[in-house]
Amino acid sequence: MSLKNITLHSDGHVLLNDISFSVEKNESVAITGPSGSGKTILAKTIAGLLRPQSGTLQFNLPDNTLRLFVPQQHDFRSIFPERSYYQQRYDHNYSESLPSVLDLFKKRHAKILPDSSEISYWMSLLEIENLKERKLIELSNGEGKRVQLVNALLSKPGVLILDNPFVGLDKEARETLRQVVQNHLPEDTLIILITSPEEIPDYITTVVELNKGGVNGIFPRKEYTPTWKEEGHTLILNDLSLFRDTEKEAFHTAIEIKDLTMGYGDKIILRNINWKVNKGECWALRGHNGSGKSTLISLLNGDNPQAYGQELYLFDRKRGSGESIWELKERIGYVSPELHLYFQRDPSYTEELAINAEAVNDSGYGSSITCFEVICSGFNEVVGLTDKLSEGQTIRAKEWMKALDLEPLSKRSYYSLSNGEQRLTLLARALVKNPPLLILDEPCQGLDHEQSRRFIQLIDELCVKLEKTLLYVSHYDHELPNCINHKIELQKGTITLII
Repeated sequence: MSLKNITLHSDGHVLLNDISFSVEKNESVAITGPSGSGKTILAKTIAGLLRPQSGTLQFNLPDNTLRLFVPQQHDFRSIFPERSYYQQRYDHNYSESLPSVLDLFKKRHAKILPDSSEISYWMSLLEIENLKERKLIELSNGEGKRVQLVNALLSKPGVLILDNPFVGLDKEARETLRQVVQNHLPEDTLIILITSPEEIPDYITTVVELNKGGVNGIFPRKEYTPTWKEEGHTLILNDLSLFRDTEKEAFHTAIEIKDLTMGYGDKIILRNINWKVNKGECWALRGHNGSGKSTLISLLNGDNPQAYGQELYLFDRKRGSGESIWELKERIGYVSPELHLYFQRDPSYTEELAINAEAVNDSGYGSSITCFEVICSGFNEVVGLTDKLSEGQTIRAKEWMKALDLEPLSKRSYYSLSNGEQRLTLLARALVKNPPLLILDEPCQGLDHEQSRRFIQLIDELCVKLEKTLLYVSHYDHELPNCINHKIELQKGTITLII
């Protein structure tokens, strides 16, 4: 593969600037760099999904070789016979016609279905063979990622481009994926991996580092260390009074659950859950993919109707005792991979998905909603444009943008941002209303090392100085804030550790 002077721009912004490098036979490549450096755009260009304004891209491969781009965010909504919506899987308000994992493979790989052993082979390697009959809408984030990977591997691509495939997977699943890619793909498969510097596998031979849309350097894998400069300044909120609201924080117990067991039909998702979180405590919620973490969070966040009728108390008040969903959500700052996935696109994006099931060129340039407007939508817990802001809300939104280094993106279309920039915008959206309880599910997904460091530092500052209550989910120990003082761990829906 050879790239010569690849340049691509959109909406007045240079996305790729004079990219040149080559990959020899039997080499594999990692593309890395800070968030917003152009990694995913370059990956889509290599896959043929984006057309550069200038430059050439050549492959020394047969003309029918499949170049397959596997995005960071799995999204199976395009094959649903009916439109799905955010957190639909928790209220089970869908028909049996919604597709299963096996239905996905039937639709995408009809030619191999007579020999289902090939499906079983890949699913077994990625340790998800038990998911064949599961509805796609019911999959956890980590389960969906692995189904997405099996779907890609069944296509037998000659060029396999994986955009942050380890994101969202627990430690064991990440290692399993490394082994599968290293040991079970055909030897002539060209592997291109977009990943962080910390997660470059040993089988990678060449590292291409990007920064600001250009090549920062090309290195042998064994000699590579990141070269871009990370600013080490400390985050300090300029005016902590902007984020103090004593009325909202007038409670003693943030969360209390007594003898909770729930499921769907014969399937038990959570069993005998007893848990109490006092005001100001900071908890890490741990567990493997599919252990029940997301379902537990959905009960707390007002997204799961099965919270009604349970012994579940939030802010000293039993769920279902007269409070509205919006009153509850006003007091919770929430971020998750699912929220990122289902965050409302503009109509043109939605129609594109409906018309072209294989469309992955979803950068959404030209969408009207800006980064600033997405953040401000957090005041009223809407998805999309928000009502007219008060002067105080405008000041607070701008303060959060400054704290998270989002000021340069203020007027940019949300859909023109990188995955990391979008996630950081959603983090600001969760924090802008100054909620007393923060529920942050994999909040650092897509962020580069410096963005993660700054965000974790900010969470520590908020939780210590303003006594915020925190529930934090991460599969990476180094992403846990220092303020964490309790841990709860789930395994197959049961609490196995609580300290």
